[in-house]
Amino acid sequence: MKKLICFILIAILFTAGCSPKQNDAPNETAEITSPDGSAATEDPEAAQPGQTFDPETDFDNRFGMGYDNIIETEDAYYCCSSYASMYLYYFDKATKEWAVLCGKPECMHDAGGRDCNGKIEMVGASLNYWDGRLHYFAIDHDNHGYAFYSLALDGTGRTKDAIFSKSSIVSGDTSPQRFDYHRGKCYGWKYYSEVVDGEPMDCIEIISADPETGEVGLVLKKETTALLSAPLLYYHGNCVYISFNVVVPIMFEDHYEAESNVLCIYRWNIETEELEVILETELVDICRNGSNYRLYIDAEERILTAPEFFDQTVYTIENGELRETFRFNNPWSFFILDGAAAAFSAEEMAIEIRGLDGSLIYEGELDSGFLDELDPSRGYQIDGWYGMYGDADAVFISFILKSSDGDRDTTCLVRYDLADGTPTPEIIVFKERAY
Repeated sequence: MKKLICFILIAILFTAGCSPKQNDAPNETAEITSPDGSAATEDPEAAQPGQTFDPETDFDNRFGMGYDNIIETEDAYYCCSSYASMYLYYFDKATKEWAVLCGKPECMHDAGGRDCNGKIEMVGASLNYWDGRLHYFAIDHDNHGYAFYSLALDGTGRTKDAIFSKSSIVSGDTSPQRFDYHRGKCYGWKYYSEVVDGEPMDCIEIISADPETGEVGLVLKKETTALLSAPLLYYHGNCVYISFNVVVPIMFEDHYEAESNVLCIYRWNIETEELEVILETELVDICRNGSNYRLYIDAEERILTAPEFFDQTVYTIENGELRETFRFNNPWSFFILDGAAAAFSAEEMAIEIRGLDGSLIYEGELDSGFLDELDPSRGYQIDGWYGMYGDADAVFISFILKSSDGDRDTTCLVRYDLADGTPTPEIIVFKERAY
């Protein structure tokens, strides 16, 4: 668990420009390793079959590209996250109540229940839903390794479904930080550092795993003496899209500037198992310090992208280049959602939401009245965020809260309904302690 928190901190420090390695400019667009050892092919305009979304088999991109897991069914939301992965929570849409997913009477749940059904000890952001059950990746204490587990929607009937060997690439010092289920397999990533031939390296591995057999495959591996951003995965039909940055920084006394910042976007075809280059472009003259480029593919198969930090511009990828589509008014943290985008300031509790055609959905203050529903003796205040998810109908924000006694180990997932034009808050899950 400490490792997972470290990776979150690495991502935050990367965007803030703290303590990066000093390097000579590398040949960063060269040699992304694909499973057969060959370099990725370059054919971004190739037709991609099987693009119709199937909710029974396809990953829900509303809730991807972050450290939170949110599952929506007809009756409930189910929530867990890589930074608070000990317990599984649910929100009942009918009663508007949330709790740990455990039906045991007199169970202490997240207050210290040892045998709580909702205590899953998930590894990474790996909660998924298919075949009517909840699935997740966790430590297999019986075999001193890892396994996929599943349980019913009421928290009962937990089973161990696939065991990974100690030699598997999901094992080792670094476990996957995320797993998403899409069309029969789980796709995820590992982000870590290691020393290769005496040289410190940043490393990314994109992997696939069969949740029934435990068979694992390597989709992509990148290692470099420069800085890598944590990868983001997006799912569209028979393809997995992969986005990350390769940065060579120049350090100043109070900040850094990128000497080189290459945005890399790749496409993995899950049927042919071929890796294609969609984009490898230098950002120094576009958005020097931009990072964490989320993705969205619209009905016309256009690929749209935007950085989470340092730039509030939505771009379209055309002919292997970034083309500006539109800009936001406010210089805040920025999130591509599913068919929408939002600029957000937790400090000002303000948000600007637009459709991906640039049309304004809402701009103004964000209601923090949900804090009144919490224990008034704790004096909770918003102290940041972990992530934002959703679409043009509803936005989900994972808030970090601090209390009057100085406790900052509290999170609150809030859904903002946009149906009436003004975001209306509703608490989905409140976690008094992260672990």
